[in-house]
Amino acid sequence: MEESISCYKHWGAGQKVKNLEDTYPDLLNILEKQPRQMPTQSPVMSDIYKSPEALDLTAIMRASQAISSEIDFEILNIQLVQVAISLENARLYTKLKLDITRRKKAEEALIKNEEILRLTLDSTSDGTWNWNVVTGEVVFSDKWLGSLGYKRGEVKPHVSFWESIIHPDDMANTMNTLNLHLEAKTDTYECETRLLKKSGVYRWNLDRGRVIERDDDGKPLRMVGTDTDITERKKAEIQIKSSLREKETLIQEVYHRTKNNMNVICSLLRMQSEGIKDGKVLTMFKDIDSKIRSMSLVHSKLYQAKDLSSINLKDYIADLVSNLFMTYLLTPHKISLKLIADDVPLSLDYAIPCGLAINEIITNSLKYAFPDNRKGEIKITLRRIADIACLPARQGLQNADYEQSFELPKSEIRNLKSEVIELKIADNGIGMPEGFDIKNTDTLGSKLVFGLIEKQLDGKIDLNCENGVEFIIKFNVGCYRKRV
Repeated sequence: MEESISCYKHWGAGQKVKNLEDTYPDLLNILEKQPRQMPTQSPVMSDIYKSPEALDLTAIMRASQAISSEIDFEILNIQLVQVAISLENARLYTKLKLDITRRKKAEEALIKNEEILRLTLDSTSDGTWNWNVVTGEVVFSDKWLGSLGYKRGEVKPHVSFWESIIHPDDMANTMNTLNLHLEAKTDTYECETRLLKKSGVYRWNLDRGRVIERDDDGKPLRMVGTDTDITERKKAEIQIKSSLREKETLIQEVYHRTKNNMNVICSLLRMQSEGIKDGKVLTMFKDIDSKIRSMSLVHSKLYQAKDLSSINLKDYIADLVSNLFMTYLLTPHKISLKLIADDVPLSLDYAIPCGLAINEIITNSLKYAFPDNRKGEIKITLRRIADIACLPARQGLQNADYEQSFELPKSEIRNLKSEVIELKIADNGIGMPEGFDIKNTDTLGSKLVFGLIEKQLDGKIDLNCENGVEFIIKFNVGCYRKRV
């Protein structure tokens, strides 16, 4: 009761309680005597209950008695803990339900993807395998077994069966390739090998796979992969290689016969020249002979080349100049040759006109640059200078080193990108006559050089007459007329 009154005072009713105590000194004793059973009709109680303060205090007292008598605070505490546990369980249940829902969706998606993968594999001829690297057990698919003529149950589901049907000649390479992947030295395993079918016939097989599981030390645990029958592809490759060898042999024979025929012509010219007494006519025969030999040398180089499509221009120039020195110089030691050249591969389309132009320029130097048996030097420089666009006529090239406009329609330009070759042929002889213009001359040799470089090779030729003479030739490898 005192706690009830204290609570009542705490909530701002102190004055009301004091008034009740002053008016009814025995109030506390009366209220302590089981107020619930006291008749409210008695004069004292009637007066008390007429007072609002008394009614408030009575309500507080009764509430205090109810709490203290009917509720065990320990039980209440237990109930509160149970409520908290229930709330936490509800939260965990909601989260667990959400997780289960997500996992169920993930499992459904995985099942769907596996079904798509299965249908995809079924639509191809590829077989699959799943290898437990630790135990050696392998799960071969029905297609893998069927492609080799086997049915399930006829082979041991172990890696030893696969090893037993590998062609002996392929065993070392296959095992080496596989071990490199097992040791994590390659991202995937891929190997072409021959497998023995049930019928006793070997088939070509493309084996591809990947380790999908490793332990903490990086050792492989599981590996999966596919097998593809590539027997028909291999047969086609063998047939193509055989056909290619036949064509190479045929082309070599053509080059060889062309070279021989040209050599026969040169031999006939030399035989005919033996009875010629006129020096000018004899020189003409020599010039014709050197031109034919320059073309014959191209076919000889192509015959000796490995790819049969191009020659090394550096080697060709060295042999060509050597032949010219032997033809025109009675005292070769008087004139020296200096060759500075890059290795430049050149196809037949370029090699013959380029060789004829070089032949004509070198011949001219040997015949006229060093009169009276004087000493001198011929210097040849060959290099690549740029990769530029090959443009049609009169648009020019956006390159300071190469400004020649091509007189070709766009339809005849073979490549959009090509390589510029620069060839310089210089001698320190007596030089050209004053006012000489290679583009406007009546001499056959000059016309031939100009036509070969600027018309056939679509290149550019310049002449520097300081300290002897220097021919500067530039042509764009890749831009030439289509063959008719």
